[in-house]
Amino acid sequence: MFGAVIICNGDIMKKMQLSHLPLGRTARVATVKCNDKLKNRLSDLGLYEGNDICPVLKSPLGEPRAYRINGATIALRDSDCEKITVIIGD
Repeated sequence: MFGAVIICNGDIMKKMQLSHLPLGRTARVATVKCNDKLKNRLSDLGLYEGNDICPVLKSPLGEPRAYRINGATIALRDSDCEKITVIIGD
């Protein structure tokens, strides 16, 4: 589930794919690694490196999931979320 553990200024941070972030847990976007078209679309929605994101709803079949970002709710597929890395602190 967790890709890596990072220690930053004495704080333990966990790095993972957005698709693995638990519901209700806020994280900071670390990287968005996808083609330019998708990256621009996500950026237009407010999803870019350094911004906070929180999964708020999961569909009955598991995907897509709804994420809160900049006060808006957006839906993303797991295949897109796997291209996004987030960092959470303890």
